[in-house]
Amino acid sequence: MKLTTALCTLTLATAQDGSQDANSQGKQDDSDQAQSYGNEGYAEQSYGEAAPMSYGFRAPELCLGACPKEAPCQHRATGACVPKMGGETYEGQSYGAQQFYGGEQQQGYRRLEESDNSYGYEAPATQDAAPVQSYAAPVQTYEPPSEGCPYGTVDTSCGSLNSHIVLWVAFALLFLPALWFFCNAFAETIVDSATGLPVGEDATTAPSILKYRVHRVIAGVICFIASLAYLAMATGHGYTVRCCDGRQFYYARYVDWAITTPLLLWEIIDYTAAPINQRFFMYAADVLMIIAGLIGSIVCGGEKWIFFGFAMLCFIPILWFLCAIRDVVDFENKTAFESLMNITVISWFFYPIIWILAEGTGTLCASAEAICYTVLDIISKSAFGFVVINHPFQIMTEGSTTDLGSSAL
Repeated sequence: MKLTTALCTLTLATAQDGSQDANSQGKQDDSDQAQSYGNEGYAEQSYGEAAPMSYGFRAPELCLGACPKEAPCQHRATGACVPKMGGETYEGQSYGAQQFYGGEQQQGYRRLEESDNSYGYEAPATQDAAPVQSYAAPVQTYEPPSEGCPYGTVDTSCGSLNSHIVLWVAFALLFLPALWFFCNAFAETIVDSATGLPVGEDATTAPSILKYRVHRVIAGVICFIASLAYLAMATGHGYTVRCCDGRQFYYARYVDWAITTPLLLWEIIDYTAAPINQRFFMYAADVLMIIAGLIGSIVCGGEKWIFFGFAMLCFIPILWFLCAIRDVVDFENKTAFESLMNITVISWFFYPIIWILAEGTGTLCASAEAICYTVLDIISKSAFGFVVINHPFQIMTEGSTTDLGSSAL
């Protein structure tokens, strides 16, 4: 009986030990599994660099821009917007950004440097003790800027327009001349500028009168298209924000240029006897130039200069042909051709310069860029159209030439 009792006790003790071992092993497995979830399943992520992740996809790229005027300083890594230093506080709003200037860390460095060891406390001084070498990092002073954007942020105020007034002015200076050009083109009576008498339309004068009207219609269409582009930009449309620097890029300008610049070339070339192959070469080169400039403006890296170089390879032959075809201009149209060619060559010469300073390097802010492009567009389109109106064609009537002046409504 005693032997049976002893065997039962031993069996129960063995079973209890096995249960404890199983529970211990289960807890250890759970702990290891939790640690693996903490170390492997959720890999360390850094928001400034591409850290390895176990999910098989990369973190989305941060797109700069869209900061309010009250907080134009944007952090490249987090996208948070903060106000400039030394200005107004704007009700103490930080817009989600956290500013760290290393103040606590600097105090720690100073404490290590002032102490006799690297543990941060003052060791008892002894006469025979050798000087203790400190391995603390050198003290670095990071004073916050007195004004401007904090460290680690980018000032995005330069990349957006502060006011759309200049765009509305451009719209008016392009839309109103377009209406006047149309009125001159569709006038019922054409007056001889020399005699003040109406010019009769017959089989001899009809082709020249038709050409007279067409050039004025094209001048109005050019300004009308440009005014539509500026209307879109003035109402807050026709642009996109570049993710790399948060700059507003107005693609509406390039849509305008892709349509109007070939028409400007047609206005000039039609005064000449240039062959058809030269004409189409200039039209094609002009469109390629605008498209290459558009692509280069969107690209943020150094590849943009490749597209800019391609655009210049198309731009230089256009200027060369404009200067070369003056030899095939009719004598009676030479004055009009010279005036239109000079306006076009001089104004177009400054467009690449503005591109380098604005879209290329960002030296010009968006407001200055808008002013420069507005002045050039008004000169190359509105002033161009006024020259077309004031330099009419010479119409051959019975062996003599007649100057067609302004139209009478």
